[in-house]
Amino acid sequence: MFRILAALIVGLLFIVIYAQRPPCTQKDAAKVKACWEQVVQADIKRGDIAGAFESLVSLYNSAPNMGETCHALTHEIGRSGYKLFARDVKISITPKTAYCSYGFYHGFMEELVLEKGDMDLARKFCDYADAQLSKVSPDVTLQCFHGIGHGTVNNHDPRTWGNAQSLIDPAIALCEQVASSDEQLSRCATGVFNGLSIFYSTGEYKLVLDKNDPVKICRQQKKQYQDACYISMNTLLLQLTNYDLMRAVLFIEVISDDVTASHAMINLAAPIGTKNISKTDHTETISICRLVQKRLHLPCIAGYAYGFLEHGEPEREYIKPLKFCESESLTRDEQNACFEYILSYLPRWYAQEKVESICATLDGTVKKLCYEKI
Repeated sequence: MFRILAALIVGLLFIVIYAQRPPCTQKDAAKVKACWEQVVQADIKRGDIAGAFESLVSLYNSAPNMGETCHALTHEIGRSGYKLFARDVKISITPKTAYCSYGFYHGFMEELVLEKGDMDLARKFCDYADAQLSKVSPDVTLQCFHGIGHGTVNNHDPRTWGNAQSLIDPAIALCEQVASSDEQLSRCATGVFNGLSIFYSTGEYKLVLDKNDPVKICRQQKKQYQDACYISMNTLLLQLTNYDLMRAVLFIEVISDDVTASHAMINLAAPIGTKNISKTDHTETISICRLVQKRLHLPCIAGYAYGFLEHGEPEREYIKPLKFCESESLTRDEQNACFEYILSYLPRWYAQEKVESICATLDGTVKKLCYEKI
């Protein structure tokens, strides 16, 4: 009798919790997005960060356009996770915190830096995350430093408002203070410039964008930070051009340094890949990539594929980019460039054992290349 009563109570609790969750079947995209956020926030309000990630996976599997929204949602989980952490609530650092391109760490560290301003504490948390997850989520430390950059550029001193460089300089100085390697510094800087691009989009901190030359601020940076700046302006350029890749790429084609231009192209094409992650026909974007400057043609293809990896289905992110790379719509050179880039990223994304298992499913020269990247 007791067991039956206990089972009924558990069942009723399940119904109460999940009955409150909206079905997210609305047709209006904005309402659907709000619905997804409500589902995840319901877990967060209960202090159930692990549950929020479980809900995220369930929603991803049921919502075709979840790839466009999941990174922003994991930012919110990260922010809420920090608020719990600040109240001495234990936060489990599990592989799920890497879902949707590590947005959890971006939001978590942004809140930590904003509230504490303690670079030593920020670094210690990144070291802790590295110790917990580096073997299964190798990019976790650098993603954590990207989050630090997000936090440092949020400057609440009104004397700096309206002047982008006045926001950048102290943020970069803090990145230089906390980083102990060039990679950490570079990733922290991308967080700074990514934050700046968001401020330009929202008008926050009284920043006004020169729409005729939106990347002018990148040319004004020290050579060391220009790459980080250009790649971080990707979504700003796409928003400015209404996600018209051919128009957005014009701001990239003027970059004189080939390596920097290539990196900027990869990052510009990636959000288009994420936006199209549910599509099966990619000929339109492939055609656009063939129209850009010759030096940017293959980086455009690689970046588009990376958008599938970056915000793909949790733990199965690799499937859609690899499928795209083998598409008959691509030329041999395009396929090679696509595989080269995606396979080079897998060891940063997954544990070695998982990468080996992925390699084992591939054929011929692609399999050989995959094993070479491990």
